[in-house]
Amino acid sequence: MITEEQLRFEMCAGYDILSLPIEDRNYAIDIILKRYQDKVYSPGNIRKSYEIRMWKETEENFQKLRFYHAEDLLPYQSYLPQIFSRHKQYLSLELSEKVEMIETLFLDRFYLYVNHRAKMDLLRELGNLYCQKQGIEPCNIVEVPELLDDAIMQQCTIVWENNETISYIAVSQEAVNRAYMMGTKVLECIYHELDHLYIERKAFYGTSSKEEYMAYISTKVDQTPLVRDFFIGYLFLPAEYRAEVNSYQKVTQILKTNPYVNETDENWWRGCQYINAKRALESFNMDHQVYLTESQMVDFMGSVAVEIVEKKYGTDRFSSLDQEEREKHKEKAKRFQSLCGR
Repeated sequence: MITEEQLRFEMCAGYDILSLPIEDRNYAIDIILKRYQDKVYSPGNIRKSYEIRMWKETEENFQKLRFYHAEDLLPYQSYLPQIFSRHKQYLSLELSEKVEMIETLFLDRFYLYVNHRAKMDLLRELGNLYCQKQGIEPCNIVEVPELLDDAIMQQCTIVWENNETISYIAVSQEAVNRAYMMGTKVLECIYHELDHLYIERKAFYGTSSKEEYMAYISTKVDQTPLVRDFFIGYLFLPAEYRAEVNSYQKVTQILKTNPYVNETDENWWRGCQYINAKRALESFNMDHQVYLTESQMVDFMGSVAVEIVEKKYGTDRFSSLDQEEREKHKEKAKRFQSLCGR
């Protein structure tokens, strides 16, 4: 005898897999229903009682949904991967419309209502849209329990023995789920790491500009000693500074143009990394009684990066810098180190 309690347990198990593609979900539910064939409840009665729809009907209803505004996505957070990959009306939107819709969900008005799994789905879609716009391969965004140094996100690269590489952006579950974490800070972080990814991809295909190539060289510097002993140097490494500025400009533009912005969102700038870099430079200038501009500090740190990378890897890493250019960078690095008393 099948009890109502057993039946409800089975149905709950079926609905727990809602994050799967719709056809897989229905297939799993069909398997559950077959267990009750010719018993107390018939599959037909169960379908009617629990309003379970057949695949064709489910697909039709799914395609009837409309997503024009950010709030349209909130009731369907469990289905975001399916919406982003196969919903015809969503896919027909302009790329800029999709980006604006997703960015809006990271604003304070909506962010509290977005569950953690949906946040990851939104970040992955935002990353894919960014890559699509920049004309580079889609990025992998993975979730990890936490990152070193209390980081929120980090762009990582794995090099295999055959020199093949895999690049991805790691997102700290612990950091993103902090009660005080602002959605605008998460946006700043994802655009910061996507800029790093862009620099790496451009270098890989040999299409970097001079500025982009210097940024790429600086990514090869072991950043741990800089973070520990010379934090301003880390902040003004060409790759870091570029990502700080670009992510700052991106979020600032969102706050200027999005009608859903509130006072909480506007307070984001106080703790953003670009503002921290500006403050660090002001302190550095006061301490050393000099007046270096941001571009001068970036230029100096680019030269320091060239010197560090050549010492560690030799000249093999400099496909776009000849010997004369490297010597000029090393001389500039020495002048800067003398100025800093290092």
